[in-house]
Amino acid sequence: MSEYSYEIVENVNLFKNEISKHPFQCGGFGKFYSKQHGCDCNKINVYCEDLLVATLIYFVKGPGSETLSGFPGGKWINAMTQFALPEIVWYGGPVFVGKVNEEEVVSYIIHVLGKRYGTKKLTADLSCLYGFNKWASYRVNLLKSEDELWNGLDKSVRKNILKTSEKVDVRVVNDKYSVSKYLRLLKNSRKHLGFIYLPPVHVNDCLVACCNGRAKVVLVTEKSSGKAIAGMGLLMGGEGCVEVGSAISNYCRVAKLYCGDLIKWEIVKFAKLNGLKWYDLGGCSPDPVNDKEESIKRFKKKFGGDYVEYGVLR
Repeated sequence: MSEYSYEIVENVNLFKNEISKHPFQCGGFGKFYSKQHGCDCNKINVYCEDLLVATLIYFVKGPGSETLSGFPGGKWINAMTQFALPEIVWYGGPVFVGKVNEEEVVSYIIHVLGKRYGTKKLTADLSCLYGFNKWASYRVNLLKSEDELWNGLDKSVRKNILKTSEKVDVRVVNDKYSVSKYLRLLKNSRKHLGFIYLPPVHVNDCLVACCNGRAKVVLVTEKSSGKAIAGMGLLMGGEGCVEVGSAISNYCRVAKLYCGDLIKWEIVKFAKLNGLKWYDLGGCSPDPVNDKEESIKRFKKKFGGDYVEYGVLR
């Protein structure tokens, strides 16, 4: 094993404006996520022979934070439990900046953070396969031409896009007025799906604060009335973007408007126009165990992305 050293930056303000290859490894995301959860956001830099080889933005949380943070007293409870029962969480990292054995570096980071915080629980999605848990996603290659991307869509998706676009308008925005419309749609959409806590806190806080311009909302409005009927959150990194928080109103279902298909195509065009290299459709189970998981995987496959698998440590 190579000889590694590390440096931990505990002041989120020192890296809040950093933009990395992955949207969830951006300093802006770290600042807003930690603020909403009432948890600590830190960054670890890993060196090999004094050369920087990897960076990672991670969070020290208390158990139950996803449920408790939005309720009165939840942040106080979080602060107490993250001290007594710390949990380390990260998304989309580490970001490797040199030629290195990736699994070796991940093992080193886990060892360092586990010893430093005394944590018994770590949750992370890893860029290299590690352990026995897997997750997957479809990732659209935006280096292709728009014609190639259009022809790569499933025939039914192209038909749905053309049909729906005749009746709606689509805008990519991040002003707070549009974000508030989207969040109302998201809350109602998640309620329809049976979620108890609405909406997910990282989507809420990042988008309301506009995340230093690195977060957007794709908002769909009906042409005849101007009413907001669907939306999607979009987090942008240095090379790519990730969709979060699909919000489809019941009106879309009744009127048979395929806004989900149209939104994804609008994201493809917007991301390509802004020079991004890839668009991640937000993940799916590599081995579906029920009809719902199978349906999600089948739906995302229709958009012509490359199927990728990566490790998940829980």
